[in-house]
Order: sequence, then C-alpha cells, then structure tokens
Amino acid sequence: MSNKIKPSVGVKPPSQIEKLRKRLKGRNHEELFDDIAVLPPGMWDNQQSDALEGWFAVTTDEGIIAYFGDETDAYRFRWDLINLVLNG
Repeated sequence: MSNKIKPSVGVKPPSQIEKLRKRLKGRNHEELFDDIAVLPPGMWDNQQSDALEGWFAVTTDEGIIAYFGDETDAYRFRWDLINLVLNG
C-alpha cells in the first residue's frame, strides 16, 4: 500500500461552472442526466497529464469539466451540478 497522497479533485473555475449552469438552464432532469456524465478511468482521452491516470472525469458536451480521484466524489459533483442547474 502506497503512502503517496493522491489529490482528490480538479475542477474548472467557478466562473466557468456558472457559465455552464446558465447554458444548461431550462433543461429538465432527464436531459441533464444525459448531458452531464461521469467517465471511469481509461474511458476518456487523457491529454492533460499522466498524473490523472486512474481518475474519473465529469463531462459535458463542452468536454471534461472536472477530475476526481474518487468515484463517489465525481458522482457527487455531477449531482450537485444538476441540482444547481435545476434550482439555481
């Protein structure tokens, strides 16, 4: 077991998330579940860094908007973003 600490998150700046929220506003929950996805490690093109190997990516039609080292965190972010669009 490694003692190496793995960062748990990499998210676009709040201003870009706000622009995304405004763009997605007006879509219903079914559309948002289709539009915002979590891709497991190895299922997305990693052009950023080898350090992101093994990470989960949260994506929209604009591309990857966040990276997470933990699957639960990735899905939590997805749910939070969907909630923000629907109720924000």
